[in-house]
Amino acid sequence: VFARESSFLFNNLLLVVAGVTVFWGTVFPLINEAVMGTKMNVGPEFYNEVNGPIIYALAGLAGVCVALEWRRTGRSNLISKFKYPLAAGVSSVPMLYLLGFTDGVSLLGFALIAFAIATHLQEYVLDLAAHKRKGFGIVPSLYGTILASRRRYGGYIVHLSMFLILIGIIGSQLYASSYPLTLKQDEPAQIGEYTFVFEGQIVESSSDKIVRALKLSVRDGAGSTRVLSPSLTDTRESQLTTVQVAVLSLPLKDIYIIPQGVEDRVASLRVSFFPLIGFIWSGGVIMILGVTVCLLPKRRSSVES
Repeated sequence: VFARESSFLFNNLLLVVAGVTVFWGTVFPLINEAVMGTKMNVGPEFYNEVNGPIIYALAGLAGVCVALEWRRTGRSNLISKFKYPLAAGVSSVPMLYLLGFTDGVSLLGFALIAFAIATHLQEYVLDLAAHKRKGFGIVPSLYGTILASRRRYGGYIVHLSMFLILIGIIGSQLYASSYPLTLKQDEPAQIGEYTFVFEGQIVESSSDKIVRALKLSVRDGAGSTRVLSPSLTDTRESQLTTVQVAVLSLPLKDIYIIPQGVEDRVASLRVSFFPLIGFIWSGGVIMILGVTVCLLPKRRSSVES
């Protein structure tokens, strides 16, 4: 059971189950409407509840897979290969809890991700040590280890990108928050550590539309101030209002400021916080890097004539 082949089998089974649940959630409303005559909608909650555990299992399995040997992994090797990654996963829980991540579902996901990242790093460190024993220096070994097994480490880098994307999904889904905010001009209002000030608006009128650009300053707890400009565009012909959202991207969260209206020097806004969403974009960049490593050509060895 404890072999890399079996982990591939379980991985494929989980992917099949995930695909079947998505397919069933898509076609069931159509079948129900055709048979029963009633219309039913399957919302995001269904997919989150069903596929969430599957994604967690895939993350943990990705960590297990890279440390297993082909055919069979002995008990002694299991203990030696998993003791440090397991310690990393378990120790991440209290540290993240102290940082404010208190949701149990998210802590389980973060622990699995920490375990999986630790197993990948452990494999790299072991290969790095083997590369150094061949007489290479530390700097050539850092990249030589990866170039010696391009496809393997390209896959590992793609795994890492998926872990980062999963961190972003967990944080932005389970810790997102949204607040209504009414600002009188030049009067500050605070949400958490952030202070918002509506400094006025610039109105641009043309034959087909009116654009109202708000000037909004946001100051964080460290005293850093940024000026944003969300806007509302009123189309004369269709009588529709288009909203331009202002996004403040910070290292550990994104703040979305959605204008809802301006009247008598008073701006109505909705402010939404999405923690860790930047990990999704970082994961996308790292995924491209991993694919690039996989596609790097091998150097041709010189042949003595």
